[in-house]
Amino acid sequence: MAKKLTQKQQELLSNLSAETLLDLVKTLMSSNDMVNNYVVREYLSSKADAVKAIEREYRKRARRRPVYDYWQSHTFFIELAQDIGDPLFQLSAQEPDAVFKLIRTLLQDVERLCEAHDTSSGSWFEYVSVLHQTWLKAACLLFKQQKLPNLGRHYVELYDSDDHFEASVLTDDLHLLGHQALQVIRDYLCLLDGEERYRNEAIVISIALKDLEFLAQHYQTKRFTNTPSLLKYAELLIDELLLDQAVEVLTLCNDNNQFNRVEREQGNRLLLRVYQEEGNAAEAKALCRACFAKTASVFYYTEYLKLAPQQSEAERQDFLQLARTHGEGYYIKLLLELGEGKVLDQLLLELQTQQADSWYEQYKSQLSVSLLRRETSKLAKLGFAVSAVILRRVLVANVLKNALSQYYQYAVSDLKKSFDYAKALPADSTLESQQAFLQRIYAQHYRKHSFWQRCLETLPQIDHMLTKSA
Repeated sequence: MAKKLTQKQQELLSNLSAETLLDLVKTLMSSNDMVNNYVVREYLSSKADAVKAIEREYRKRARRRPVYDYWQSHTFFIELAQDIGDPLFQLSAQEPDAVFKLIRTLLQDVERLCEAHDTSSGSWFEYVSVLHQTWLKAACLLFKQQKLPNLGRHYVELYDSDDHFEASVLTDDLHLLGHQALQVIRDYLCLLDGEERYRNEAIVISIALKDLEFLAQHYQTKRFTNTPSLLKYAELLIDELLLDQAVEVLTLCNDNNQFNRVEREQGNRLLLRVYQEEGNAAEAKALCRACFAKTASVFYYTEYLKLAPQQSEAERQDFLQLARTHGEGYYIKLLLELGEGKVLDQLLLELQTQQADSWYEQYKSQLSVSLLRRETSKLAKLGFAVSAVILRRVLVANVLKNALSQYYQYAVSDLKKSFDYAKALPADSTLESQQAFLQRIYAQHYRKHSFWQRCLETLPQIDHMLTKSA
């Protein structure tokens, strides 16, 4: 991105004569194609001619030979978005008809371009997204000018031919199309109601329009076959404070097993929100416990605590045991999230004594690196140095054992933290000393010279500890 002019530079530019400025513009135009195209398009052409110039430029670029280099392909689509898509979006306000027709042509050519380039960077979709937004803007203007009487048919034609153009494109950019145009498209889709895909599109649009009457009718006649739309319908009912109807939708869907695991989680959180809105603490607590029993998600326990701030020891033990039924990893995760340092110190010390650092391997899916780093910092501040040291050590050992050289710098940081936290270990601690730990992992991984060199740069005091004999 170009730097802004300083105040002094702006003053100097303002004082330049018209003749000097003209010479400057001519020089820039002759030496830079992008500047030349911009000046010609914006100031030296009619808007209709500018659209034609963009079309010519596109055809010139689209004729190029296939390119399968990653970065060249990435740049190709980025430049198409900047030099073709963005200018057309701006011109759609003055020349909606010409832009609308050209965009349709460009979208039809996307698949051919993708076949001729490496699309793995995803930049092609940025280009397609600009085309979609431009189509919406031009279509809306033509509709308002009563020049596009068959807006619904145009939408369906594009929807049928473009796998990436669907109702979510309309609803995400609602400001470009407007409610009236959106309703026209929805009503046209309803004429094609015999096909499930069109019905689902009509429902998505109706949710954006907040047309509860339409949605209720389709729900009652069991025509909701798209579960994400069911969740959005339930959320809309909650927003409109139609809580009984929202509960009916959510419980029925759960009972019928219509939701997959992720959708069921979303549905349960919406149901919890309903109970909280109603002030129904008993139902909310029961739901939290039931969901925690199935998922061991800390979210439900923290929500339970909000509903029962004076939690009894029996309730606390109940949740801890529920977590443990899912496995030791979930149990440790809950203890970490709750800051149960005293219990953690004892548990982790036992694991470390029995299995050294290898215990972490089986719990990695529950105990993410980011979680351990975040929570060990909290534990150290609370005075639970044993847990903090052990967890930082297992992160170091994990990187070395799995030869994750790209993470060496983080492992060195973890090692340094373990040294910092170890200063607060109680004098009678039975935890393996820092020197013993260091010598043990050095004996196992002494050939990883790059790691140890980084360690010595950060912790020069450990030099005498690095021997292969533990």
